[in-house]
Amino acid sequence: MNMRTQTIRKISDKRVILTYSELPKFRLVMDFGPLWAAAAPTGPCCLVHWQAKPRGERRWGIFDGETYRSFESYRSELPGEGLQLDESAVLTVPTAVICYRGARVIDHGNTAEIVGV
Repeated sequence: MNMRTQTIRKISDKRVILTYSELPKFRLVMDFGPLWAAAAPTGPCCLVHWQAKPRGERRWGIFDGETYRSFESYRSELPGEGLQLDESAVLTVPTAVICYRGARVIDHGNTAEIVGV
């Protein structure tokens, strides 16, 4: 898969902007604050979601409470918990994730591995 290069910039606590230099009008602002609060992790945690756009460039996004990274694929042997917010009450994205508690991300380039800590 030949995908464009993403630029990910943290703009505040649990908020990031994703852009592409090749798509100057595209900007995806993501706020993981509501999902992080709903998950209420008591230790290391990873939230995984499928990026909503742009079509043809979507990847798996992984947020660990501090850092957001994206990957073409990921794997984990840990149990994940689906978490979805009420879209009528929350106006930010993402609104649904797979939550891996007691976990951290290992970056293998285009692939990530979520492992226990």
